[in-house]
Amino acid sequence: MADGADAASASSLLLRGRAVRALLADADALHDTMLSVDRELTERLGPAASGSSRVVSYQPLPSAGALVLHCSDAAARAAAEAAARSLVEQGGVGAGGGGGGEDAGATEAELAVLPCHSSYNIDPLKEVQALWDGKEEGGPGPATGSREGEVERLRWALGTWDRLIALSEEWAEESYLT
Repeated sequence: MADGADAASASSLLLRGRAVRALLADADALHDTMLSVDRELTERLGPAASGSSRVVSYQPLPSAGALVLHCSDAAARAAAEAAARSLVEQGGVGAGGGGGGEDAGATEAELAVLPCHSSYNIDPLKEVQALWDGKEEGGPGPATGSREGEVERLRWALGTWDRLIALSEEWAEESYLT
């Protein structure tokens, strides 16, 4: 995991792939799917100790083509991962359609799952500055001294800034099942 935390203790999932993008395009289908996953988790694990849902909330991140699923605990997260994969393999989610006859590569293209801790605070200014300074990978590269090179670096930085702002605004929007 990028934040260095132990994946086994993570209570959230980051979901990406064609199936997720298809769900992000239909808010009602997304909500219904999350309710279905929560019901399946309750059947597998029993009700959460607090009496609340096993799927606590979810955060659609359309600009990243991703979905963050917040679960009640690590056991619920592991079961949610299995439930999400099962839905995709059965053709119950996304545009890919179905059946269990698909190979692992096709399933992975439909759905990629990454356990994560969900305490992400995006500070766009710090992120872009670190990339610009070369402290983080993925930046525009070192200054070349040429006017064209600097204009291209600035164009890159402004585009990155816009995408980080959009992502941080999406991150603030969370949907609860209860």
